[in-house]
Amino acid sequence: MDIKEIDFTWDENHPIFASPGFLKSQNGTYGYFGGFSGGVLKYVLPYVIKKKLIFKYAVFHADTIYIDDSVPDEEKEFLNGVVKCLKKMKVDFVQSSPSYSLFNEFPERSVFAPFGTYLTDLTLPEEDLWNNLHQKHRNVIRNAIKNGVEIIRTKSDIDFVYDALIKTLDRSGMGFSGKDYFRGIVNSLGDNIEIFSAYKDEIFQGCAVIPFSGYSAYYLWGGSSEKPFTGAMNLLQWEAMKYFKSRGIKQYNFVGARLTAEPGSKLEGIQRFKSRFGTVMKTGYLWKMPLNPIKYQMFNLLIKIKNFGKGPSEDIIDQERKKAVL
Repeated sequence: MDIKEIDFTWDENHPIFASPGFLKSQNGTYGYFGGFSGGVLKYVLPYVIKKKLIFKYAVFHADTIYIDDSVPDEEKEFLNGVVKCLKKMKVDFVQSSPSYSLFNEFPERSVFAPFGTYLTDLTLPEEDLWNNLHQKHRNVIRNAIKNGVEIIRTKSDIDFVYDALIKTLDRSGMGFSGKDYFRGIVNSLGDNIEIFSAYKDEIFQGCAVIPFSGYSAYYLWGGSSEKPFTGAMNLLQWEAMKYFKSRGIKQYNFVGARLTAEPGSKLEGIQRFKSRFGTVMKTGYLWKMPLNPIKYQMFNLLIKIKNFGKGPSEDIIDQERKKAVL
């Protein structure tokens, strides 16, 4: 297989995270690798290369795009070739792929972990979507509607939304990117990102930040008050699903699901919430790869020092691999 950098024309049939608008928001150099078999383009993989101090690293914000009738059979070979290209570009390591970037394959000698996500098929009739919701979800949605919970769609106050996200993640002991980064994504995606918020008696209950293209909508970030009104967040998701269906979006992606969650944990509750929206579980892999082992170890050490006392310094891949060993 021949792998090289290509000019790629993104359109609405591809993931939003492969779009030039999103890739530009990542504050690095971006481009696309193409994989050719018999002279025919089979695979495309968008990349971002960043530089920090003495380190040069790559991030894949979208998984492999299959062109026309391509199949997974040659994807591992394609990814192996991509790694060779990165080495020639003097990249020190490939950072962990984000949870919304779920690959069907992983390259040789990479560090990987099985992962999943919950998908809802928005091409189904609305009646079927409603009937596919778990009964408890339907009940609390009715309760929220009956009690006047209002769902609005606006990007008029993204600073308020950002603060809500920060507070929500702080309660879970998790960090979040800076306000400039958040603003950059919202502004770069323009009409390809929506923010939904829930209010009860004009009091904020929660929000959802959802980038999208015709390919899929992604529940990327969510925030809520400490005790949202019963059913408010369920109604928010239901209204978002209906909205994207009306826009002709093919699927709704709840972004990220660990294949095993500790019984009784907060994570298990979050995943149960997602799974009850008539979803199917898609499984795949997250992966990363050191190309310059010494600089890779130095970078990880600096991250651990920076995050000391601020929550877990391990990424999802390391956490999942540790669980597998235990």
